[in-house]
Amino acid sequence: MLSLGITDAEAGAVDLRIDTEKLLERLEQDKEIFDEVLSPRLVHWDCWDGNIFVKNKQMVGLIDWERCLWADPLMEVGFRTYEDHSSFWKGYGVTRLTAREQRRALWYDIYALLLMSLECEYRQYDTLEMYEWANGLLKQQVMKLSSL
Repeated sequence: MLSLGITDAEAGAVDLRIDTEKLLERLEQDKEIFDEVLSPRLVHWDCWDGNIFVKNKQMVGLIDWERCLWADPLMEVGFRTYEDHSSFWKGYGVTRLTAREQRRALWYDIYALLLMSLECEYRQYDTLEMYEWANGLLKQQVMKLSSL
């Protein structure tokens, strides 16, 4: 999936500002961490406040299912490594991630941020705000690969 995203960036002439060849080499080195995912779960993959309906302090609806997929639950937005979603984690019964889970979550961040870096080009946004935000985080997350 990451390779396809990189191919889309090249086709749209989107400068990802990262060394994609090295990134794919690193993914190849890390591929065994994904072997721990034995039972994929339904992941919404866009579960943020704007897509959740709450009434009387209870969730009553969820919209925007077009990104959902059967995957590792760590792909869900609430497990992002660049934000604190401790309440979300609590709902999953998670207090901390193992080192391998942290690395997988980081890879999922990289994939999602790569796709968000493409959105401006493919959706023809009026500004590059999304690209600048996503690409800045993408570069930061890629650098984290070396520190974990």
